[in-house]
Amino acid sequence: MKDYLKMGASCAVRSIRRAAGLEKHSESVRSDASELWNYLVRFTPAQRRLRRGQLKDYSGLHVSPEAEAETLALREMARAIYGQRYEYMSFATNREVVHVFETVLDSLAGRFERINYLEIGSAQGLSMSLMGLLLRQKRRLGRLVSVDPYFDDGYVEGQRSPWGKSGVSQATDGMREGALRLYESAGLDVEQRRTTSLNGLRELIAEEARFELIYVDGYHEGLTPAVDIGLSLALLADNGVIMLDDHQWPDVSPLENLLRQHSKSIVRNWKIAAFSANLHGEVNDARVEAPPAREAEKVAT
Repeated sequence: MKDYLKMGASCAVRSIRRAAGLEKHSESVRSDASELWNYLVRFTPAQRRLRRGQLKDYSGLHVSPEAEAETLALREMARAIYGQRYEYMSFATNREVVHVFETVLDSLAGRFERINYLEIGSAQGLSMSLMGLLLRQKRRLGRLVSVDPYFDDGYVEGQRSPWGKSGVSQATDGMREGALRLYESAGLDVEQRRTTSLNGLRELIAEEARFELIYVDGYHEGLTPAVDIGLSLALLADNGVIMLDDHQWPDVSPLENLLRQHSKSIVRNWKIAAFSANLHGEVNDARVEAPPAREAEKVAT
């Protein structure tokens, strides 16, 4: 609504200025109306929300000098491996994403001496590398685990995205090799589990692993986001943080709403939503003592 009201107001102002002789009649009022109409027809409300977030000026967003230095170093390492397309599948070095990562780590300060980090879907390895670099810089680096199947032929995704267009992901074995090279360049010891999120998370649960920070950035369609988030919560340490990527996708958005209702929101932008969750304490608080036998019989009848 705000988008086309703003554009409509802009069209009206230009028309008034032309009528007052303050602006040349290089274009007619009809062209202004056509511009507004084309914008409304071309993009859905969900697409307009995404575009607003992507095109917003984040230059004034706070990022520490240390985080800026780590980000610049990561860009150079990634460019050496991937060339100019080093951000092909990630916005990890965007200022607004770095801000989210740093805000999340600051929210965990004082609660955990070491932060074990789990990432579902690592692709080129930029987000894993940046988080590892920031944790190391803050002297809180724990275990780093990446779960990504890196299918031989990639995978198809996008039909259920806000854009409604399918495409073949290039997260293949070649990209895995690039990610491993990036981790090595950054001096990070990353445990890369080449398996689906379902299998990988089940294995970690069986190992009784615990993570203070989890980033869910796997397959965003169908039941997979629900499965990934549910199993991740089983691995999350009490008062740990879970981050959802692409939370505006239709199959992820309801899960973000659920977390917003039942956990503490830490930070949110157009791409990532982060929450502090205490699932284990919540289950304990919800436990109810069984009624006396006689009362139970009354309830049964």
